[in-house]
Amino acid sequence: MGKRWMLLGVLFVVVLAVNASAINVCTAEELDAVRNNLTADYVQVCDIDLEVFGEWTPIGGDNNEFTGTYDGNGHKISGLVHNSANSVSVGLFGGLGSTAIVSNVRLESASIIVSGTFSEWTGGIAGYSDGTIRDSSVSGVVVGYHGVGGLVGYLGRNGIIERSFSTANVEGGDVTGGLVGLTHIAGNPQVIDSYSNGSVTSSVNRAGGLIGDISNATVTNSYSSGFVSSPHWAGGLIGGVGGGLITSSYWDKESGGQNTSAGGVGKTTAQMKQQSTFQNWDFANVWNIVNEETYPWLKWEGAQDFACSSQDQKILGISAVTNAHGEIANQNNYLIDICYDDIFGVKYSGATRDCTIEGKVLRLSGDTNAHGEIIEESTGSYSDVCYGDLDCNSISLTEQCDIANGQREVISLSGNTNAHMETADADGFQSGYKVCCYSGQSGGGPGEITYVEWQDAFGSKITETNKGRTVTVYAETTAEDGTIIEFDVWDDDGIFGRDIIFGKDGFGGSLVGSIENGLASSSFKITNEIVDSAGGEIDCKDGLEFYFEARIPDSSMESGLLTVSCEEGDNEPPRANITSPTHRGIYFTNVPILFNQSSFDPENNIINFLWVVEKNGELFFEDTRESFYYSFDQNDADQYTITLRVEDEYGLYDEDQVSIIVTASPGMMAYINEPFHQAVLRDLDLKFRFNASDSYVINTVQGNFSNNCDYYIECTGGNCPPKTENSPNGCNKDKLDVSPPLDVGFNDGNLLFSWRFYDEVLDNPIMEIDRVTGITAFGVSSHNFNDKNIGLNLKFDNGTGDLVIDKNTNREFTLVDGRQCIEGGRTWLELDENGFVIGEYDTLNNPDACKGVDGTAGTGDDCCPALMKCVDGEGCVSDEGSDITSCGDYETSGQCFTDEYGIGRLPEPVDPMWDTLNCGGLDENGRIVQCECDWDTDDDECGLKASYRDSGGGNNACEENTCLVTYEEGQCDNGFMEIYVNAKWEGGECDKGVGEDECNEFGGTHIVPCGRPIIELPFFGGVQFAIALIVIFIIYYVFFRTKKRK
Repeated sequence: MGKRWMLLGVLFVVVLAVNASAINVCTAEELDAVRNNLTADYVQVCDIDLEVFGEWTPIGGDNNEFTGTYDGNGHKISGLVHNSANSVSVGLFGGLGSTAIVSNVRLESASIIVSGTFSEWTGGIAGYSDGTIRDSSVSGVVVGYHGVGGLVGYLGRNGIIERSFSTANVEGGDVTGGLVGLTHIAGNPQVIDSYSNGSVTSSVNRAGGLIGDISNATVTNSYSSGFVSSPHWAGGLIGGVGGGLITSSYWDKESGGQNTSAGGVGKTTAQMKQQSTFQNWDFANVWNIVNEETYPWLKWEGAQDFACSSQDQKILGISAVTNAHGEIANQNNYLIDICYDDIFGVKYSGATRDCTIEGKVLRLSGDTNAHGEIIEESTGSYSDVCYGDLDCNSISLTEQCDIANGQREVISLSGNTNAHMETADADGFQSGYKVCCYSGQSGGGPGEITYVEWQDAFGSKITETNKGRTVTVYAETTAEDGTIIEFDVWDDDGIFGRDIIFGKDGFGGSLVGSIENGLASSSFKITNEIVDSAGGEIDCKDGLEFYFEARIPDSSMESGLLTVSCEEGDNEPPRANITSPTHRGIYFTNVPILFNQSSFDPENNIINFLWVVEKNGELFFEDTRESFYYSFDQNDADQYTITLRVEDEYGLYDEDQVSIIVTASPGMMAYINEPFHQAVLRDLDLKFRFNASDSYVINTVQGNFSNNCDYYIECTGGNCPPKTENSPNGCNKDKLDVSPPLDVGFNDGNLLFSWRFYDEVLDNPIMEIDRVTGITAFGVSSHNFNDKNIGLNLKFDNGTGDLVIDKNTNREFTLVDGRQCIEGGRTWLELDENGFVIGEYDTLNNPDACKGVDGTAGTGDDCCPALMKCVDGEGCVSDEGSDITSCGDYETSGQCFTDEYGIGRLPEPVDPMWDTLNCGGLDENGRIVQCECDWDTDDDECGLKASYRDSGGGNNACEENTCLVTYEEGQCDNGFMEIYVNAKWEGGECDKGVGEDECNEFGGTHIVPCGRPIIELPFFGGVQFAIALIVIFIIYYVFFRTKKRK
């Protein structure tokens, strides 16, 4: 007996010792300090509010993971805010190592927003996790680009998520999931007993209610119910799949808006609320459900109810979703609340229970466990239930409330008295009454205007424009689709009032737009007539100032000012847009295919159309019609790239491009979708994403099926379209199905991507199995439009040798740095927020063009040719007295960093060490070399710094090692000079880039080019030149006369 007590005592001491070793976390500052010891064990002992803490920096990262344990202990972490651009591994934790365990964390009302197409791995709990996350949850919003999930952005090879959920709304570009963005292609990532119910949106492709894309992962006993949206490969549960095992996992087809998924089983909303749907789930220990009323939820969440946001929003309570008894608001015996703010979308303020004037909703037979009756009855034992300013009436279940004028259904009854009740959307009763109510405080209920802005003709936000331009008034609203918004437009004359342009007594009345998907707009051209009505040339001195009001019943909003110059704006280029054939579409031979477009020009002067159809990189045919039909012969089955070029009368043009497969067996679509066709990309570090996820492989088998629909089309690689775009001749179907699974993906080892990135100084090949996307860089920015090139050879081999196919494709694009210069600094490009060129300006002839994006000369983003600088009011000018010909000639750090003469920067570097460092190319280890002037703080001098970037398609999240060279110059002699170089190596945050020994090799004496080579001819002066001309004339005359005599 004594030994037992001794053993228990020892165990108790051990437990105390273990707990004592954990570090308590109670404040925001203590949570922030976790990053100082990434291997320790932590336990949270208080709720933590990060809202007042400021911008959150993720704990740990891709190269410095958290490897300890963190027990949230059921306490909340609320109000986390993170905003950044092009970041990697972002969340509460940046990265979790394989030994990390995060448990019992409640991350609430988080706002994690990472902009930019280079962002990767964004999640609520962790951007990247190779460890274990259990019994944890996230609410709020999570936004990123590649690999975005409510809980985790990227789940590593050892990553495990169990008994966790996310209600966060998740938005991304490529690979987005409600719980997890994507999983590792190797190992065995696992998601067990988990769910998500937030909305999921991908702007490019691959969105899944639970997971965006999985590879070799296991998903067990999990579900999703949130709405899923993506232009390509949207799945109710899983967006894309390249392997793995999905067991007993489901999604709601109705609330998710998706009938298909790359894995799992789709169910109706009613089925998702039945315990019998979830076979082999542990409802004794893990899950809860209220049969026919709720989705499953985890037991550790506690009792789930339908409570209002606060007690003062509660109208009454009922015992079930349908066929229920009721109770007055203060009883709180029932799970389900009927809430004002849920019904009307805004919180009610003011007295809520006064029945003396208005507010009657229905009548109850008692305070609780009561039957109900409509307010039009007067049974003596019943009492009125009232709320706020509600003005209610009862109608038959077969009738509709007056939604257009703000009326909302509050509750339904099975009869006029002695009735059971149900929620407004339950639809459980076959007959009975609806209680429909108006509320003045809700703003009318039909919806409200939530945002307005001015846009140009292409849909980009603007604050200034010119006479002759087409502009758009734009509004976002919560009103129902089909509702008409009216737009009134004025010119603001300040203290003198305003001049009406569109509206009552204006040009033809108000502008109108019909709401579609919560958006409405209307466009008009700023004509001479409009300018005259707004005050004409008198008011044009400082520009006219337009504003508009968007208006629906009971809601309106005014825009900001649009400054209108009375000078005619430069002609804007048109926009090409191919509407048919469909990009990535599968078409059959000998069937007419429509070639059509909806191109647009603000000045309505498109005069030329040119369709160019290429097969395997060679011209197949051209056509100059606006639209036409074309049939491909049986022998022409292949991939085709179709480019439409539209040109206006001023010679400005734009192009759009799609690619299709005309049935072949097998057939391959090899297509680079990022960068898009002739894109103009801007990045300070000249990084860009490459992506070929539009590619796919099909195997077409022709059989002897009925009605000439004799094709079986199998998806064998990539992500295939669900259907063909037409059908064979004689087939009685419009389109044929592609045999699932459609999302075979790129992770099965059958696809070899051979990428090549090249320009005039760089040639960077990357060859890797399944490398469908990545990030790399160029060493120098574009000198001309479309001088950056990407080549891709895509090869598919099923491993048995009976299905082998390869295709080549390429992409040309423009890449500029922060200055947005091309043509050696002679042209500055104005870009809109979508990267489209909206203006090209000559920096030598336009005094304002050289000032760069910020519009101020001398701030580092100026655009001028080398050895010229930007001067206010003059533009790019040469400084005849300047002797600055290298980075070392700058005398201050400000001059060095600004580099106003363009000595060590793009696009025309002239620093003498540029070629020696191989700036813009690859070093001997295959790294991209980028150069710029930089200041040596130790020796107080300027030199040329080389930064080395990984060229392998990865995304370096750390600052790399660099090499800075300074030098003493000798005399320039006939185009060359001797310089003595001092090389200085500087270590970065991670061990990437040039090594110290490599850097030191640049030191010592070098012979480099300088100035311009001069050929000295001392005997050849002005007199000699005149004599030479006379001699040449005499020789010519003698020769001509002699020839004539013959």
